[in-house]
Amino acid sequence: MCVWVGFRIWRQRDTLSLDVIRWWAAAAVVLVMQVILGGLTVLELLAQWTVASHLLVGNLFCALLWVLALRIGEQEGAAPRGPLSRGVRVWSLLLGGLLVAQLVLGGWVSSSHAGLACGNTWPDCAGAGWFPTFEGLVGLHVTHRLVASVLLATAAIGVFVGRREPRQARLFTGLLALLGGQAMLGVANVWLALPVEVTLAHTAGAAASVLLYTTCAYEVWMAPTRAIALKAPVQGGEGT
Repeated sequence: MCVWVGFRIWRQRDTLSLDVIRWWAAAAVVLVMQVILGGLTVLELLAQWTVASHLLVGNLFCALLWVLALRIGEQEGAAPRGPLSRGVRVWSLLLGGLLVAQLVLGGWVSSSHAGLACGNTWPDCAGAGWFPTFEGLVGLHVTHRLVASVLLATAAIGVFVGRREPRQARLFTGLLALLGGQAMLGVANVWLALPVEVTLAHTAGAAASVLLYTTCAYEVWMAPTRAIALKAPVQGGEGT
């Protein structure tokens, strides 16, 4: 599919902007990395680092394809975007970093079988408190829970900081709702001892979160930055 998309882009290169070709090239490079990591995952017998890397790069590939689709759609015309403050961009970077960290932790928890390291208990950990230790499998599981909480809080702040622009506000609100549902699926996984149906839904929710965050970040970084008007100092006094 990636080759076919590249062929179509090349045929229409005279009508598409150069950055569309660059986004496709980035996706093609990431796809090669994903294939290599897939082979290493098999050769290393599902080692934690290969599973986590495979999950992260796979989601990155999907995100790049989605950005490519958004950029091609822009060629056909897009509604004007309202200006955003620099704070929204800073927030989007922070949220993206937390989302990447949570993806890596999710892959690590899955591959190391730490999903039930705290038994079937939540929010405490096997009766030993919320954060009994940050070492071993329990520590990995607890860290995954902690980052999920911070991620949700950051997403909630994003709804507030992006409230002035309707388009971004809707996207941020949708992302917060999706992350909230993802957190509920995580809790259900613990309480129900990792049933296959819930685990698959949790994995799908992670992919959906990445794509929706990609849309949010795209809208934020394509929007103009709101200019801050500086009042010129008054020259001279009131009179002489």
